Amino acid sequence: MELGADGSHRLFFDGLPGYGSGAIAVANTGRVFVSAYDSSGSSRIAAISPSGVLEGTHLWPRGAGSEIAVGNDGCTVLFAKGGGIGRINACTGAPLTDFIATSEIVYDIQSLKDGSVLLALGDSVELYDASGAFVRRVAKVSEYGLRGYYPQEVAVSSDGQVLWIAAMEGCFISGGELLRVSMIDGTELSRRYVWPFNNVTGLVVGAPGLASIPTLRSFVLSLLALALAVAGTLSITLR
Repeated sequence: MELGADGSHRLFFDGLPGYGSGAIAVANTGRVFVSAYDSSGSSRIAAISPSGVLEGTHLWPRGAGSEIAVGNDGCTVLFAKGGGIGRINACTGAPLTDFIATSEIVYDIQSLKDGSVLLALGDSVELYDASGAFVRRVAKVSEYGLRGYYPQEVAVSSDGQVLWIAAMEGCFISGGELLRVSMIDGTELSRRYVWPFNNVTGLVVGAPGLASIPTLRSFVLSLLALALAVAGTLSITLR
């Protein structure tokens, strides 16, 4: 399903028979990529056009996790896996060299407009350039007094100045902290306790200047459940 900023929704893609989804990512071109799995354990990456037409499917790399993101070329998909982050040309199915190696748990991957990549690793959010070279640590959740929490999902405002972090404590603990921090120096700007969630699978920051949310420069949609045929969504409005 495609959810509009006004709360409207429409069917975008009716799914692949026999497959369930693992992750979804949208390219800046509007093309959508979905990792899909069947009951036998076979996995594929599906490319869907901006109009909702299936363009093709390719074998999904063995060991690929549930976090994916699309590079600025509209075809390179980065994915979490054991030992790091891999890459594949999801338009052709051609494997690419790994992006980085890491022993940390990869919670989220976000491609930025300038080609750099934001990674939520362990309890930190780090910035890497397009080649996979480390640039700097943007934020560390434990430094905001949230020891034991981790950055399960992250998103950046449209002007690139604010980092949003959905900081969670664990799957069996209800609630978490929604943090706003400066992308420049990591200074905490605000926080909001959100519940009854114990698992957040997506965080999307909307456009600034919404009259219905006068105290914020942006609004947040937390996408809590995704399925290949049907996407379950929940909108969080903060005031």
